[in-house]
Amino acid sequence: MNIKPTTLSIEWVETPGDIALVFDKRTWKVFEEVANSQEQSTKHMITRAVVACLGEIREDNMVLNQILRGSG
Repeated sequence: MNIKPTTLSIEWVETPGDIALVFDKRTWKVFEEVANSQEQSTKHMITRAVVACLGEIREDNMVLNQILRGSG
């Protein structure tokens, strides 16, 4: 792998009705090289990471709700 970035840049872009993450070319290249080293597509790798976060958030909220309900 030939990853030597000095900075990574992912920016939130908001327009009426839409919110998106935008990767600069250097940052996208880093993700691309990592995905290629794992023999998967860059978009698939990023999508899996987002889905994994949503699952963790949901799980954390469920646990927190159970703790709060049990503490009263």
